[in-house]
Amino acid sequence: MICSILRTTVLLLLGICLLAPCGLAAQDTTATTSRLQGTVFSGAPDEPLYRPGAKVTLYGDTGVISTITDRDGKFSFADVEPPGVYFLQASYRGLHAEQNVTVHAGAVVQVSLHLEVPDPNMAKP
Repeated sequence: MICSILRTTVLLLLGICLLAPCGLAAQDTTATTSRLQGTVFSGAPDEPLYRPGAKVTLYGDTGVISTITDRDGKFSFADVEPPGVYFLQASYRGLHAEQNVTVHAGAVVQVSLHLEVPDPNMAKP
């Protein structure tokens, strides 16, 4: 009987010791991923015409992802990592905007993309 209680106690303590590092690791994590969000518009900056349905593409070292702006011309990319410089491009019915964006770990980066007629002399990425 005592052996059974001792064995159960040892197994419980062993289980707690194995689970403790997992719980500590989960509690100790800090936000390292970033969020990139913004708006796409055309027209004059003081009277912007926000563009729903514009395609926004994010180019980085780990790949390319795209999204479409919502009815208010807003877009968002969650979990952008690693930190660094990204190339952001938007297009809508022959209009175009692009810019480099620096993303820091855990930051929320706001961007406004002003759509214009593309310059035919500009090189494409």
